[in-house]
Amino acid sequence: MKYLSILLIGLLVFTGCRDDEFDSPPTDFTNPDLEVNSTIAELKASNILGEFDEITDDIIISGIVTADDESGNFFREVIIQDETGAISIAMDANDVYNLYPVGRRLFIKAQGLWIGDNRGSQQIGAGAEVDGNFTNVERIPEALLNQHVFPGAVEGQPEPIVKSLSELTTADYNSLIRLKEVEVAPNLVGLPYANAGGGSGVNQTIVDCNGLSVVMRNSDFADFAAEAMPSGNGDIVCIYSVFGSTPQLKIRSTADMILGNASCNMSSDCSEVTIAAFRSCYNGTETPAPVGDLVGTVISDRAANNINSQNLVLQDGNRGIVIRFTEEHSFDLGDALSINTAGGLIGDFNGLLQVSELGTGAATVTSTGNTITPNIVSVDNIMTNGENLESTLVQINDVSLSGSTWGDGVDVSDGTGSINVFTFFSSTFADDAVPGTAESLVAIVSRFNDFQLNLRNASDINGGGVNPPGGDPVEVSIQSVRDLWTGPGSVATVGVDQKITGVVISDFANGNITGRNLVVQNGDAGIVVRFNDEHTFGVGDNIEVIISGEEVSDFNGLVQLNNIPNANASTTTAGVSITPLEIGIDAVLSNPSTYESRLVKFNGVTISGASTFNGGTIVSDGTNDIDMFTRGDASFSGDALPGGSVNLTGIIGNFNGVQINMRSGADVE
Repeated sequence: MKYLSILLIGLLVFTGCRDDEFDSPPTDFTNPDLEVNSTIAELKASNILGEFDEITDDIIISGIVTADDESGNFFREVIIQDETGAISIAMDANDVYNLYPVGRRLFIKAQGLWIGDNRGSQQIGAGAEVDGNFTNVERIPEALLNQHVFPGAVEGQPEPIVKSLSELTTADYNSLIRLKEVEVAPNLVGLPYANAGGGSGVNQTIVDCNGLSVVMRNSDFADFAAEAMPSGNGDIVCIYSVFGSTPQLKIRSTADMILGNASCNMSSDCSEVTIAAFRSCYNGTETPAPVGDLVGTVISDRAANNINSQNLVLQDGNRGIVIRFTEEHSFDLGDALSINTAGGLIGDFNGLLQVSELGTGAATVTSTGNTITPNIVSVDNIMTNGENLESTLVQINDVSLSGSTWGDGVDVSDGTGSINVFTFFSSTFADDAVPGTAESLVAIVSRFNDFQLNLRNASDINGGGVNPPGGDPVEVSIQSVRDLWTGPGSVATVGVDQKITGVVISDFANGNITGRNLVVQNGDAGIVVRFNDEHTFGVGDNIEVIISGEEVSDFNGLVQLNNIPNANASTTTAGVSITPLEIGIDAVLSNPSTYESRLVKFNGVTISGASTFNGGTIVSDGTNDIDMFTRGDASFSGDALPGGSVNLTGIIGNFNGVQINMRSGADVE
């Protein structure tokens, strides 16, 4: 890997999502007087994947913008394409579509820029930067864009390259593609494209009629994130790319989903002997099953006794169904079965679809040891699209669990909602203790009037750190506690034997927080702890708080652990400092829940709206404003507001709207 000096230090870097907009572009677009001397393909060929190279030659390329950031599904980049290929231009600026919209020709003076890749997808940027274990292309600062990126005439986007899934190659990365005869995977139809207001994005699955599939990556910040993904087969216009070893596609807007034909994966032929046909054709009345061989893989585990001994759950592709035999069966998890459905009935039991009245002799094991990869979903996905997910294997990540043992009943939450996990008392893990959190939970989506989850066995809980009830509390992350809260007015209960640790970032001694409250932060997450009585913890105390069975709620939108006994908290060390996160106001306003109850620092801001700090004031960076509130009891409430630009440290709070709260007068520099 080649790292050369990057002479970009000191240039302005913008943060945030949508507030720093370019001025409206002129309408008389003409091409600049620049001579193109290289193609995109030639420039890409000069770079070896995994290496990051400064472009030292006087290279000028040109291409048409095929994707911009207008919908929010592309972030701080545009894709340009010429006759030979396509490449991403990484830009450290927002709303670049105002100046570089789809269909406009751009000219790139590449000398002084760098070329590398973002997990396999080549980009042009300002340098190479290390992010954890990875190196990425550094975005071109907004102040340098006019030295390297020259807008030209609006020519209209080029025609997409028409391909099927089987025809896609690495040469197509970053290109505008029209995928033929594809559709959203049946179990995802009706689900949102992404988690609107979430923190990153969601991988969805696109399939064709031949069983091939590809990931469709959708940003949580896309303006269509909350819209339901459509059914039907047809074409998808997209940018085809890769992330690591996973090829993926991204759409610019929902207009790219051109799905007007009948699905080839959701059969409407009720004579077909497939799980998909059985599910789509059932009309609520018990009916004889079409005769033939029903195939699939067993995803239930009879050995763990968490399913009726006459039942199993069979999954084929993205569809599943319960098979209820007339006697106990001996089919194991991972067995591939072929089941003759003659004499079977399609019906439901308390809403759960099943094929019944079949003898075990109707089923033949065709292979063993097969695996079905669980579909990664959220709780909200299950609650809103359970009909399609029913009797399939799913995985929910970063969950909180409430309950003592599995047999007593458990509620699982992931920040989008809560769902019950039902466990038979006869299961081998019914008496196992329930961890407060888990990195992931794998389960079968089931139903008993309402949707619920069924674990297959104890191995379906990953990273939970199971702790016996009544033992030493298990430390859980502050973020996992925050995730228990599902919205204004909601109340959640923490599971058994749990604690949090962190550093007190509030300063009760200076009076700008009530004596019963403190704010504790650990890593990138913080939360308000409200005790039963006034406490004596000072800023910088590293504390441990036992939160087993306690309440997570909000006060006017501010998430808090409420009514905590003072005896549940103790100091482990003192004098610990938390370095405030230097951030822009726009970033906080764009995603306040991420920064709530964290220590931040705004540089170069003004404070106005009153003569002293007391009460409500306004903090401004010249583009964005955020409210600041100071209690009359604060030691600095009567101090005069500073004139001119200052650096301000404080805690992000909420009182029916995001605000910042100082801790002491020393927070203004």
